[in-house]
Amino acid sequence: DYVDDLKKGRSDVLETNHTLVLGWSDKTLPIVEQVSNANESEGGGVIVILAEMEKERQEELIGEFEYESLGTRVICREGNPLLVADLKKVNAAG
Repeated sequence: DYVDDLKKGRSDVLETNHTLVLGWSDKTLPIVEQVSNANESEGGGVIVILAEMEKERQEELIGEFEYESLGTRVICREGNPLLVADLKKVNAAG
């Protein structure tokens, strides 16, 4: 159902002018921190992460990482960064 799709990160990202991080590695969380710092002067921004990892797990790891968001929101989606359909889901063109 619709609510389950939202929880699982299956809905489309409607944001534009966001920073898109493709994939997950040991560099993902430091990148989130650096982009958050860079966005601070603009009052924050949006980071979208598309990775082959469950949305809930991504959010859990971000929650455990100690950094200041400084107004930046992080949106997680599960998917394959090599598939056009999944790139469309995170509004890669936006």
